[in-house]
Amino acid sequence: MQLVNQGILKDKSVRLALHYAINKPLLSQALYQGHANPIYTPAGVGMPAYDENFSLLYNPAYAKQLLRASGIDFNKQQPLNIYTTKGILPNDLELVKAIAQMWNNIGIKTKINVMTQTMITAYQNGHKFDGPVLYGWNPATGDPSTYSGFLMNPNITFSL
Repeated sequence: MQLVNQGILKDKSVRLALHYAINKPLLSQALYQGHANPIYTPAGVGMPAYDENFSLLYNPAYAKQLLRASGIDFNKQQPLNIYTTKGILPNDLELVKAIAQMWNNIGIKTKINVMTQTMITAYQNGHKFDGPVLYGWNPATGDPSTYSGFLMNPNITFSL
């Protein structure tokens, strides 16, 4: 799941709250029979940038505390758009539905938008995303070390 630097997601407390609200071990068990290894950064186990000491463990109470600290009135907010494909990645839509429910549980209303891979690429190229996006590695080579360079490019949607 990639967060964009738009709207309420410009607030670091909100971005952190979204992370703390996701129960990754539960998702791994429920959707992938425990075979998906939860990671907390773009670098996975065995990659040079992987840090085994970094994690954002599931903590919905802390997530709610972070949302309160942001000062945003989430009762007056439009639903947070979440974008995903259906059938491109294993259980992609099911995963997004589960994450959306976890975010709803901490007080963030969500709206799921199912898109084709072509639509996702067009949205990314047009800087149209206004909410989190679930899709596979970019570029097409699937090389996460190349992909991480996209995260550091301030001119693209998903820049850090």
